[in-house]
Amino acid sequence: MRDQNGITTLSVLKVLYLLVVTAVAFMVPAFAITQRAQWFVVPALLALQVIILLACRFPSSEIARPVWRLKWLFLFLIGCYTFLPPESPGAGDLVLPWRVPFVDWLVPLNLTGLERAALMCVQILTLLLASMVVRATGSGNDLVHKTPLFYQNAARRLELQLARAYEYATRHFGGQNLYLEALQQNVRYAEQVSQQPDADLRRQPPSTLEPQVVPYPKDLVDL
Repeated sequence: MRDQNGITTLSVLKVLYLLVVTAVAFMVPAFAITQRAQWFVVPALLALQVIILLACRFPSSEIARPVWRLKWLFLFLIGCYTFLPPESPGAGDLVLPWRVPFVDWLVPLNLTGLERAALMCVQILTLLLASMVVRATGSGNDLVHKTPLFYQNAARRLELQLARAYEYATRHFGGQNLYLEALQQNVRYAEQVSQQPDADLRRQPPSTLEPQVVPYPKDLVDL
């Protein structure tokens, strides 16, 4: 049964699941009383997402794809946190001097920063796989029904907490914010689809080429 917002109870539960996973993944390392358990809790959450996806017969290649897509981000985080100095001299970070072979350079390695970067990568993967769990256990209609409500909350935050910071982009581009316009257009479409549960979610993409323009050489594809 749907509530007044057109959101199914299952959809609400999946949103709550995503919020709980996010809260646990980031709150456990944030408090001193639970920091000792961070390397047990966060990897366990990641393993839980993998188990759920495998139980839903999700291809293992799809589960590993986020790791490959974000490999450069992970390498960047690990490199920055490892080779940059601590935030302050009294931060208590464990720094190990490493002598580079052949050039005789002494490079300080911030092992505490390396641990933080590795934990951050695990947190990111956990959230990505948790979102995949939500998508794998639901339909496109559920996502469309939740989009307008999510946009309302995000717009309220943009207006109040972020003090309408998007207006800087509007002024930069001479009074037009193409990002917000496209966002509002998609939200309006989601609202229309929400009112018609049997509507087809697939839209015909618009033609962006002039009639006389050929998108690719005719002999490229043999039909």
